[in-house]
Order: sequence, then C-alpha cells, then structure tokens
Amino acid sequence: MKTFIYGLYSSDSKIRYIGKSDDPKKRLKRHLQQVNDSKTHKNCWIKKQISENREINYLIIEEVSIDNWKEREKYWISKFDDLTNTSSGGLGGSGKKYEDCKNWIFNNLGKEINSKTKWILNSKNLPTSIPRNPTQYFKNNGWISWGDFLGTNNIQDNLKINYI
Repeated sequence: MKTFIYGLYSSDSKIRYIGKSDDPKKRLKRHLQQVNDSKTHKNCWIKKQISENREINYLIIEEVSIDNWKEREKYWISKFDDLTNTSSGGLGGSGKKYEDCKNWIFNNLGKEINSKTKWILNSKNLPTSIPRNPTQYFKNNGWISWGDFLGTNNIQDNLKINYI
C-alpha cells in the first residue's frame, strides 16, 4: 500500500510544512479547517498566509510505502529549512500512540463518549492531539475495535466482550 509525503506552501512557493497523508488534497482541507484549533507554528503560518490573501497549496514530494513512511517523512523534514513542523517527523499527525490515546479518552471522556456514534458526534470538540478518525489513524498501529478504544469492551454499542 502507498501513501504520500507532501509539503505545504503558499504563493512564495517555499515549502513550510512536511506531512504524510494517504490523500493530500483531503488533508490540505483538514489543515485549513483546523487552523483555529490550536496555536501551533503551522496554524499560525497558515492563518497569516490566509490573512494576506495567499492560497495554501500542497506538493507531493514522494510516494512511499506505508511500511517506511515514517523514515521518509523524517528524511524530508531534515532536508528543508524554516519548516513549521515541531517534530522531526514520523508521528503521523497527533503523535499519540494507541494506548496513550485510549487512556486519555477513558480518563477524560469515558462517560461522555462511550460509542462510535457519540465519537462521531463529538469528534469536532476533541483536542487536536486526538485523531478524529482513530480507525484509520491506528489501523496498523494498535487498532482493535471501538469497544477497546473507548474502554467499554463492547463489540457493538450494546454487546460486551472480554478482551484478553
């Protein structure tokens, strides 16, 4: 399976952010939608470009295997100066690991979000450090089920299972 390493740039054509996405066009839209979620260096840069009527675009830098995207993202981040990235790469968006994310959800939202349906309805209100689409984000990095992720042990909204 393939994925893409991409760069964000504005009208000056200088790449200011390197990321990984299976769909860079869709990911660009999410970057633009999430610009007010937090005051990251990237979001501040995007807001400034928009306020100066500059369009944000993306460039596919490399098509890579899903198995080695982390190394390739780190490589490309190391090749550019003046990026808005705050890490050396390979984290995949939020940088959260499955167990860390699961624990945060359970400790902070366990009673409020206890089903996939409630997750979907409330995902816009989550901190930006929590992936909006955990099934995709953790697909090859720990995902078991919604019941496991939300700490309910349900295999469906109303059926429980005991995970080993």
